[in-house]
This record gives sequence, C-alpha cells and structure tokens, in this order.
Amino acid sequence: MRRAGAFISQTNNLFDNTVKGATIDQRIKKYQSGISVVTNHLSTGNPTLVRPDLYLYGDLERVDGLLAKHGFTYVFYKECVRNRERHQWCMSDTAANSAASQLILLTLPGKKFPSFDRLYEEIVKLIGGIDGVGHCAIYDTALRIGHTVGLEPDEYVYIHDGLRKSAGKILGRDIHRGQVRIPRKEFDSACLGFKKMPSMEIEDFICTYKNVI
Repeated sequence: MRRAGAFISQTNNLFDNTVKGATIDQRIKKYQSGISVVTNHLSTGNPTLVRPDLYLYGDLERVDGLLAKHGFTYVFYKECVRNRERHQWCMSDTAANSAASQLILLTLPGKKFPSFDRLYEEIVKLIGGIDGVGHCAIYDTALRIGHTVGLEPDEYVYIHDGLRKSAGKILGRDIHRGQVRIPRKEFDSACLGFKKMPSMEIEDFICTYKNVI
C-alpha cells in the first residue's frame, strides 16, 4: 500500500485529479500542464519532482536506463513487466518471473514487429495466460518494450477493464468487457483536445482522471 499511496498522492498534486465538475477540455489542459512539468524535469534535471518515475515519461526513461545497464536480458524483461512504483506494485514475484521467462523469447532471431499493435499481440500470446498478469500489465509491458525499439500506440488507444467506464463516458457509448483497444479517431471526434495528444497520453489521461470523469 505504501507504493500505491505514494503514486496516488504525487499524481493528485500534479494533475488535480480529485477535483470534480471540470470539463474534459479543462482536464486535458491540466493534464498537459502536468506532463510538461514531468518532461521538463527529465530534460533539464531540475529537481521539480521527487519521483519522476511515477509518471508515464519518467517510467519510460527508467526503461532506457534498464536497457543500458542490462541489455535485453531476463532482468530487463522482469522490470518491464513490473514497475512496483506504478500500476504493478502488487504483482507477485511468481507472476513477474514467469512473465520474464516468456518475454525473453522476444529477443529470438527474426522477432521484429512492424507496429506497436503487432508487438502487443505477441506479448498477449506470451504472458496473457499467466495468473496475476492482467490487461493493464500487458499494455504497460508492451509500452515499455516498444519504447526501446521505437514503437508506440498510434491508431488505437489501449484500455483495460478499470478504464472502460470512463472511456465510455468520453465517447458516449458502452465499451464491452474485454475490449482492449479503441480506434483513436473516436477520441479525436469526441474532443478536439485529444487530437494533439499521442495515443499513449490519451490512455494515461483516462487512467489519471478515471475517478472523476
């Protein structure tokens, strides 16, 4: 609980994601302001944030460091499937170890992926059946690994069950259980502010404000 509490507390302070009544446009502006704080911190080294790795871009920079230190090894993949300072704070060692032993197969000769979507689908095949590894962990793993090879979500916004309700409110329709990605053009049509955001930021936005949308 300590790790989850630290993440929630710092996120609340930066994004004001406990305030109710704001419009989606207002929340997008606040989110982008918060993201600017994170990216400026990462680019300048100015100690604005105590824990930049608690945020999307800080987490991805953490992965860069892991790759530089360990290469595409078992240790690297285990850290990709479980960042205990973010969503996977409660994932067991058993689940993380099992996932890492499968993810290392991504380094086999000939394993190249033309898009994030194909990488995601391969990761689902490798670790989707492991107890304790859910849709959120699969997406975060794909995001971290994809970042190291220049792949990120583009045509789709990926969601998990915890985001279905909030995503549905934004889009004005129901999202059925088990649907893990939505064409990003639907979000572009729902709110102009989304057009200026990468698909992974749209997912991160929904996750950040899911309790107040």
